[in-house]
Amino acid sequence: MDSRTEAADKAEDTLKAYLRLFASKDGQMVLNDLMKRYHFFQASVATNKDGSEQPHMTFFYEGQRDVICTILSTLEKTPAFIRELYTQQGGITHAHATYSVSEPTDEDGGEQ
Repeated sequence: MDSRTEAADKAEDTLKAYLRLFASKDGQMVLNDLMKRYHFFQASVATNKDGSEQPHMTFFYEGQRDVICTILSTLEKTPAFIRELYTQQGGITHAHATYSVSEPTDEDGGEQ
């Protein structure tokens, strides 16, 4: 068995574990708790009492929310989809884990 096949098997097993866990009553309870605890349905922007933004805390809160987004995104994938990524593309890239902290440009709809 080559390393890609082993990786695909492991990814498929992990996905099946996610699906089993979060399909259960306990898994749903845990997911709901995580969504509430880590403010999934609220804005991530942290501010001081004077209304000024706290960027480091905003990044921290957004990181917490990203865990929930990753779980929800994982639950949308099928074992066949995971296997195809590993066998045809050589693995999975996590685009959501790459953040840009650059200033918005005119092309982004922001001011320069």
